[in-house]
Amino acid sequence: IARIGVDIIRESSPVLMDQAVVSTDELERIASTVPGVLSSHHARSRGHEGAVYADLHIHVDPNMSTEQAHAVAHEVQTRLRESHHDIQDVTIHVEPAGTVLAKSPQIEMATLLRRLADGLGIAVHDVWTREVNGEFYIEAHLEADAALSLAEAHTIACSLEERARSEMAHLAELTTHIEPRGQVIHTPDPGRQEAEVAAEVQQVASATLPQGVCHDVQVRRDNGGWAVTLHCQLPGEMPLADAHRLSGEVEVALRSRVRGITHVTLHTEPCEP
Repeated sequence: IARIGVDIIRESSPVLMDQAVVSTDELERIASTVPGVLSSHHARSRGHEGAVYADLHIHVDPNMSTEQAHAVAHEVQTRLRESHHDIQDVTIHVEPAGTVLAKSPQIEMATLLRRLADGLGIAVHDVWTREVNGEFYIEAHLEADAALSLAEAHTIACSLEERARSEMAHLAELTTHIEPRGQVIHTPDPGRQEAEVAAEVQQVASATLPQGVCHDVQVRRDNGGWAVTLHCQLPGEMPLADAHRLSGEVEVALRSRVRGITHVTLHTEPCEP
């Protein structure tokens, strides 16, 4: 009886004393593999083999939107569960990094606008800021529910503009472009005409981008015109600004040389080794 009692105490004491099941270093190592995680701390685990519970704090870029930060935290949870199948639940605390990574006034203004939008429950993207004689002019795309009327969506945009004018110093003008939040579009299978347009798109894109390779060209009808999606491979060491400029040149060439194009989505990716 005494031996059985000792065995029970030995087996249960780690759980009762909240002993770590997965090491702190291991939890932080896995978190560090997720793009967007700058550092982590306060990692701990508890429970027993077969039912492990873990939590940790991660630091992310202060310029990151709430939606992006949430996605990073979700990816940390996923990788922890994939690495340790005994983990039943993971709690991730997201914190802004202590050092602001981007120091330019333009980026700081864009970051502040995103924070104001987050506080109002508004999603924004494609924020562009330009400075003229110490005054800032900002353009941003605002996402609204497609079921809203134009008047309702405009009211939401005005609330963000008013908040920005009251809290952002040296803001001369904020212009918002209101667009419906992403929707599922049902289209029929591509036919012969779509295939012909896709071949023309492939030809124009390849001629405009001789140092890259374009593939996976898709064409669909969109509001009486053509919506085009394609992937382009560029050298992996190319600066992102150059890659963005080249993708813009491809879009301009497609719109000017392929008749009827109303929308272009171009995905750039590094060339395969």
